[in-house]
Amino acid sequence: MSNIPASERRPTKIDFFDRAIDLRTKIVQYIDCDFGPTRRTLKDGAENTTYWILAHIREDIYKALQDLIYCLTQANTIWITNMYEYNERRRYMTKAIGDCEYILQEIQFAIRCYGVKPEKYIKLTPDIDALVQSIKNWRKADNAVRNRLQQQKENK
Repeated sequence: MSNIPASERRPTKIDFFDRAIDLRTKIVQYIDCDFGPTRRTLKDGAENTTYWILAHIREDIYKALQDLIYCLTQANTIWITNMYEYNERRRYMTKAIGDCEYILQEIQFAIRCYGVKPEKYIKLTPDIDALVQSIKNWRKADNAVRNRLQQQKENK
């Protein structure tokens, strides 16, 4: 438990949640349009032969978006009072950053191999980069807590 009463804690700025939800909404709309059941022609003009792969990419992106929100939620619910909690929270943040990078890679794969229009997805890159940066800033802010915990341990 924290030594600071809940009524005296500053509210956490959770812009990373807002960014993640906005990003998830945009990507879901885009991939439903581009990877949905009406999309059947591939970049090289092939017929429906490898349509299953677009469905698979769509599912992978859905899962990564879901995992991104899960990791951010889990990290945000941990109030750091010891090094174990610090490390656990940091693992969730790192996983969320990894999910962002994975989403980018899957989208780039679909663009490169299957003729998905890159124009709309290029607009997502700054949003993903901003989300990653806000998570990194959050992680950096936790370093002050880690330093405080280490000092407390040394003073004992």
